[in-house]
Amino acid sequence: MDKEIRTITAREVVEICKQEGQIITLVEAQIVLDFMYNFSKLTLEILLKDEDC
Repeated sequence: MDKEIRTITAREVVEICKQEGQIITLVEAQIVLDFMYNFSKLTLEILLKDEDC
């Protein structure tokens, strides 16, 4: 399993959302982060796979 280096914390996501008028919990922020990291990883894998064809 690859070790991920995450550059943003759930607490930072909460603060960013708060600045935009959205109130979320730390648990929700962690879910958002997990989704974003998984989505970006999948996107990169697809793009790199398409590049190999």
